Amino acid sequence: MNDQDMKIVVIGSINMDLVIMAPRLPSCGETILGTDFFTNPGGKGANQAVAAARLGANVEMIGCVGNDPFGQELIANLQNEKVGISNIKICNESPTGIAVITVDQEGQNTIVVSSGANKKVGINLLQQGEEAIKQADIVLIQLEIPLATVYEAIKLTKRYNKFVILNPAPALEIDTEILKLVDIITPNKTEGNILTNTALSLKKNEEEVIKRLLKMGVKNVVMTCGGEGVIYNDNDDIQRIPAYPVKVVDTTAAGDCFNAALAVAITEGNSLSQAVDYAQKVASFAVSHKGAQQSLPFRKQLL
Repeated sequence: MNDQDMKIVVIGSINMDLVIMAPRLPSCGETILGTDFFTNPGGKGANQAVAAARLGANVEMIGCVGNDPFGQELIANLQNEKVGISNIKICNESPTGIAVITVDQEGQNTIVVSSGANKKVGINLLQQGEEAIKQADIVLIQLEIPLATVYEAIKLTKRYNKFVILNPAPALEIDTEILKLVDIITPNKTEGNILTNTALSLKKNEEEVIKRLLKMGVKNVVMTCGGEGVIYNDNDDIQRIPAYPVKVVDTTAAGDCFNAALAVAITEGNSLSQAVDYAQKVASFAVSHKGAQQSLPFRKQLL
């Protein structure tokens, strides 16, 4: 399957990331001195769209930015990354979404998001992008846009019998009837806990989360566990793939990179196990580089 055959629609958030590097993450009420500051194009939706495009997919983005300099910069960036922008709305009543990110010396981060225009990703925008969804092989969705829009997007996608990958981040409870329409859900430990009300204090409970999500109707569960790797179901069997050993520089967008790579690999006809392994490799590259979208690898870099 060549690059142009892979059609992925990403429905989600578009943010500008404001990033401060620091020796460590501050405690509650504490002020510390950081080092470098920079701005990066971000947002889970945009990150996943750029990652998939860099890996060779034909990507269309459905989302919303404010009518401001950040919004203009983000649209130009997506266009430069060869992501389709015809279904990105410029919103006059809300500013572009912002994420304030602190990254420590170990590459771990804290993130606070002001959604802004991402809250305006509504049903009308889905209707505008319906033709793109109709032509897609996979639709990739996250939870940084209104939950009602997420539900409608999944229903619309399945109306055309398209493959749905839901990245349930940030963590929210999701209606069971919607979960039954999802082909792959990709929670991390925290998100899996919230989805199923299951404690994750023991490793065996990670498997219990996957089993509960399967009972709730999801077809496949791929749980990302950071440095501990990935746990997923291969039919009824629970499989684990350890993380690739790399020096972690910045974990920002690692999950987004993983989701995009998973979508690309599946669209290319790989099995779930092959797709998970490929996504692990791509995410390992991302965490060993600084930044969100700037850490996302091109296909030729992976080769």
